[in-house]
Amino acid sequence: MRPYDTCITIAETRFTLRPSIGAAFRLMEKYGDMPSLSQQTLAGSVTAIADIITACSLEYDANRTLSTLVEKEPLGELASDLLPPMLAHLANLSGFDKHRVSKAHAKSSSTKPIASWVNHYLDLYGIATGFLRMSPADAWEASPVEIMLAYDKRVEILQAMNGVVSEEAERERTVNSLMDTRRDPDARERLLKRRGKRVGQR
Repeated sequence: MRPYDTCITIAETRFTLRPSIGAAFRLMEKYGDMPSLSQQTLAGSVTAIADIITACSLEYDANRTLSTLVEKEPLGELASDLLPPMLAHLANLSGFDKHRVSKAHAKSSSTKPIASWVNHYLDLYGIATGFLRMSPADAWEASPVEIMLAYDKRVEILQAMNGVVSEEAERERTVNSLMDTRRDPDARERLLKRRGKRVGQR
């Protein structure tokens, strides 16, 4: 079981839901966008809940198993109990990580909303197979958060290899240098020289 997987139980049968981009892509082909799917799930739509389980479940032939189970315990009666884990799963499926938001997601969420969720997942697939060199099968099985975090780390490694300093690292280095000026009288001069400035007589 991976960190972003979600487990639910229906009629004493456990389903493990994986927020893969392959499952997300199939759901978006039917529902169009994640907000619509989330709203229907929040409203207790049995169809939406069943579609999510069928698309994301790791269990073999989940559709047939689910059809058999709902005869014993209808999804409508379970909707309130299933709602918290299902919404948490949709958050993972959309690429939101409450513990660690990737730089790519933070940057995208601060601009404009996603215009096409289908294209969004296709773009993630392209990043996974192209930039991250994952196999097509592994890419479809990976979650959006896993792909975005791997992307951030690879960019960080490439920047380090090419001597490129990230904005965050540069800010940290500047703060440390400014702190050094309180202890070392010559530190200020070295800091200004590193920034390409001339130190004048004070």
